[in-house]
Amino acid sequence: MGLTKFSLLRRRQDISHAQFLAHWHTVHVDVLVNKGRHRHYNKSYIQNDFQSPDATGDLVFDGAAQMVPQSGQFVQSGFQQDPLYARFVRPDEDLFLAPQQCVVLYCESETLGSIPTAKDCRKIFCLIRRMPGTPEGEFLKAWQSRGRPMLETAAMTGLLGIRQHRVLPGAATHMGNGQGLAHPVDLVEELFFGSEEALQAFFRNPKFLDTFHAHGAMPLSDGSQAFLAQERLVYEGE
Repeated sequence: MGLTKFSLLRRRQDISHAQFLAHWHTVHVDVLVNKGRHRHYNKSYIQNDFQSPDATGDLVFDGAAQMVPQSGQFVQSGFQQDPLYARFVRPDEDLFLAPQQCVVLYCESETLGSIPTAKDCRKIFCLIRRMPGTPEGEFLKAWQSRGRPMLETAAMTGLLGIRQHRVLPGAATHMGNGQGLAHPVDLVEELFFGSEEALQAFFRNPKFLDTFHAHGAMPLSDGSQAFLAQERLVYEGE
């Protein structure tokens, strides 16, 4: 098990997805790393660029920053409480993000199977909410039981590995004000593939969609979400 932090990012309405990516990949990285002491708080930083599965361009989130924190103590007081964040990073976020629509999650993480390197990585990135009335423990047990059978059919599906992230209690907040979410995400799940063809075939397989309801999760686009994602490794530990 390990700790992972996600910042789910939503762009300002007056800029395009392409403009969001251009700023996030360049200007924002420079502000984070060279002005905001981002490395002091994190061992690694990956940018997940989201694509709309149905090619409409209508995205709930445009991307996800994915970090491995240096310490569990930063869940309560970390990067976003640093004075340098308020001085340099937040003003830059306001240039390309809608902070009130962005979400910060701290998760306990587990890996199943084999995870490709970032440059070879193609993945489905899922935000999973359990069905109303389903106890958390019951849901987590059901969902975790789903992973290994999926990997056992990897020769047919092209699925190489799964990384599951259980959102810690009380550790899902709005970026804009730090307040908790009314309807928090229960799990983040990454499904890794070796080719674009395998990813597309898996995503459009009705059996994949059926696993949400069958294991106590809200359906995609009706509580849960899934994105096609491309990783960009910004830095990792020395």
